[in-house]
Amino acid sequence: MNFAIIIPIYNVEPYLKQCLDSVIHQTYQNLQIILVDDGSTDQSFEIAYEYFQKDQRISIIQKPNGGLSQARNVGMDYLMSLTPPPTDYTVYAHSKPFAPDYIHFLDSDDWFELDCIEKCAEIFASHPQVDIVWHEHSWFLEEIQKKDTTSIWPKIKLLKGYAYPPEQIFAQMCTRHFNFAWQGAFRSEFAHQVRFIEGIEFEDVAYGMMLFSCAKLIYLSDQRLMCYRIRPNSICQRTLTKDPNLIPTYAPYMQVLIDAFGGDFKKAKFYSFFYADCINIIKTHQWILEKEIEEENPALASELRSFLAFRALVFIFSRKHWFGSIDPYKTQEMCDQIQSYGYKPNALRIQIQILLHKFEGFNIRVFLREKIPFIYIPLRSIKRLIYSLFVSDRIRS
Repeated sequence: MNFAIIIPIYNVEPYLKQCLDSVIHQTYQNLQIILVDDGSTDQSFEIAYEYFQKDQRISIIQKPNGGLSQARNVGMDYLMSLTPPPTDYTVYAHSKPFAPDYIHFLDSDDWFELDCIEKCAEIFASHPQVDIVWHEHSWFLEEIQKKDTTSIWPKIKLLKGYAYPPEQIFAQMCTRHFNFAWQGAFRSEFAHQVRFIEGIEFEDVAYGMMLFSCAKLIYLSDQRLMCYRIRPNSICQRTLTKDPNLIPTYAPYMQVLIDAFGGDFKKAKFYSFFYADCINIIKTHQWILEKEIEEENPALASELRSFLAFRALVFIFSRKHWFGSIDPYKTQEMCDQIQSYGYKPNALRIQIQILLHKFEGFNIRVFLREKIPFIYIPLRSIKRLIYSLFVSDRIRS
């Protein structure tokens, strides 16, 4: 059983050695390690090449900057021989790549626990029908140098340590937020079917829904098999500020938006989020239609549409007027397209969704039971009823 680890790299000099050490010292050794240097301007490539020289399992693809999604896609293309590398890419390899049995992504500022791949391999070996292993992870808070083991699982009312079909997992989530990229391993043949959307934030939203829709069974493991570093200058955690000294260099496309908004980085960043949500909804909806999921698995199609409805109501229709007439990516046309799919704006629904979203991390049942038990009621049932009335209604094609 061979695993491929795909690691996109961009300007992570302080963290890369810890990441690569955690991979080359895995207790499970049957690995292909694909490093995709996405145009780093620090010493990241030199560090990667140092590891390449001492480990025969490592290959490096050095390419111009194209973003995280493109780097992951390039890694899959290289492994699966889907497309030859462009002429402006440089490949360093000890041998020709081959299609692995499973793929696991890892971001270059995070790290694996040393038994991560061994645990995944054991699950796949003992559950041959499983297509995806979705495992837990820890947080590492860079600013205070502290590891946090607070559970980060989306609230799923299913026992861990078992495999379930994707429609059951989606149906039992107590939140409408979902993303998946580096949180587990999956069968490599899915790399032929599912791609990351390039040029957007939150690329793991649509990717996760499309990937899970390919699977027959997904194994939920409560083992913490990797650590996710939260640092202020990462792609996801970059401070939203107007300070030009803090404008990220990782995504050249951001400069176009910053110029469009008169140098206001904060507004440009929020617009980038908004655009990403529009693209995620449109692409996932089109995927449902193209793959005929409605006909083959109506329950799964219904759950996916429910997630898209949530994102449309909370992140699109409640924010579409934030940016005035400045609309370089024509998101207002995208909003009209989303409405044409049947995801309709509704003021009452929007307010309810925003309210539910704000209270998702607050355990009101515990609060009522402890503070005012005489009015304690099963609020989860009420919340689910509200979801069923205002979110989970069937959306037309």
